[in-house]
Amino acid sequence: MRRPRGFTIVTFLLLLGLGAGIFWVVTYGNAHWENYEVKSILGQAANLAYQERSDKLVHDFIYRKLHEKFDVDVQQPGGKMAKELLIDAPEENLRIERTKSPEHIDIWFTYSRDVRQPFTGLIRTVTFQHHVEQDLSATKW
Repeated sequence: MRRPRGFTIVTFLLLLGLGAGIFWVVTYGNAHWENYEVKSILGQAANLAYQERSDKLVHDFIYRKLHEKFDVDVQQPGGKMAKELLIDAPEENLRIERTKSPEHIDIWFTYSRDVRQPFTGLIRTVTFQHHVEQDLSATKW
């Protein structure tokens, strides 16, 4: 009968991979979960554009939803509390374009988020870019 091998290089590599995966989830998991929520908001905005013909209303809808999801309380220098977006999303990073024939909308959105790494405390900026499109032509049954 063969003797059990014990701790091998394959075991070491599996444990190293598991540790790296856990480190990634702890560091970047929250940012990617928020990215999923932003993508969902943009999808809702594209669906809203089917009913609303004003790009300004779609733009306002996106930023209202972003503020509902990602506002955090930040203490100002004078001790006063203010709400601030957790993600860095300047309004010039949102672009909405419509075409008339065929009726179609494209929404481009770029934002960034600061992520603090465990152990070192270093802050990394993670940038996300989204493109959402929606056909706005009338449905033919």
